[in-house]
Amino acid sequence: MSQPAVTQIRPEKPEERLLDEWFQKQALASPDNLEAAARLLIGLVTGLIGTLLGVLSLSAAKLPEYLSVGAVRSFSLWGVGALLASLWFGLLTVLPRRIENQPGRPDLQRAAFEGMVRWKSRTLTVAVALFAIGLSCLSLVLILAIRHVSS
Repeated sequence: MSQPAVTQIRPEKPEERLLDEWFQKQALASPDNLEAAARLLIGLVTGLIGTLLGVLSLSAAKLPEYLSVGAVRSFSLWGVGALLASLWFGLLTVLPRRIENQPGRPDLQRAAFEGMVRWKSRTLTVAVALFAIGLSCLSLVLILAIRHVSS
């Protein structure tokens, strides 16, 4: 198969150059953004687990009556499990990993960079999904507890 012939080359426009530079900055900032999101999620999870444990009143001598409701107990267990799993995946996102790299080989450097971003993105996605499940369970526990107390 023959190569296509180049008929005309035009110089790059300033807007195109700026757009290309912007995309390069975004690509390089991506791992930092993913790690910052994971750290935020870790803080939110630890705070919500504290809230959930407060609602469950684990330190009280006599447990509240609403804890005898099966749905409250089930959603509490699922919520704690999902939040702890979310915390685990958030920690995996920020955990330092060894990345093989060879100076002078842009193709291997790019592959290493893309693999790192892919790993961080996947673990953070799982952490956020588990966080959403845990938050939903916590919301249901709060609603059921308030409903039981007010009836």
